[in-house]
Amino acid sequence: MYVENRYLEHRTVRKRHHIVFIVAAIAIIISIAVDLSLHDWFKYCWWDFGLAHASSFTPFTNFDNESTISDVYSDSCQSLKSLVEDNCPNFCTYLNRIEIGGIFMILLGTLSLIFYFIIVLFHVWSFFKVAFKFKKIWVFLVLPSFFYLTGIIIYNSCVNILVIETPHTGRFDIASPKIEVGMYFSYVIIPFTILHTAYGLIKTRIAFK
Repeated sequence: MYVENRYLEHRTVRKRHHIVFIVAAIAIIISIAVDLSLHDWFKYCWWDFGLAHASSFTPFTNFDNESTISDVYSDSCQSLKSLVEDNCPNFCTYLNRIEIGGIFMILLGTLSLIFYFIIVLFHVWSFFKVAFKFKKIWVFLVLPSFFYLTGIIIYNSCVNILVIETPHTGRFDIASPKIEVGMYFSYVIIPFTILHTAYGLIKTRIAFK
């Protein structure tokens, strides 16, 4: 009877840890999805940049129909390149870096979401099926936060405001390079992904052995 009670108690604790892990993972999934979709990650020159989106805050009609970074490149780095780079030196070089950083962040952020979904499914399965064993579960516990953190590191390396030449901010409402809500939100998400990974490795991993 004592052994049976101890087993039931252990199983209840195990399920409780699984519930905490699953709920936290869903919250992180929603946060990352929202963050990836935000249009305000970075402000520079006459534009607000997301990971793929871009829009101009200048009254110049030449930039009215832009919605992506590629649109900005087509407008500002071809016929209007001299005008833009007179005001924002080497803008087109930095624009390429911004676009590359966004591509990597979207790719790695998406991989992070995929592996979060997988690890949630594993925990749901383990919650209802006691005999579910998977010794390599630690790999799937680590990968979601690894991909997201790597994406942030690469994006920050590409969009490095310390190396961008200061634009002539006294002209036509030009903005100095600065990070915006999308990047700030990613900094908030990072510690939660790390803590979530640690919680899984310490509290839920043992159920899969």
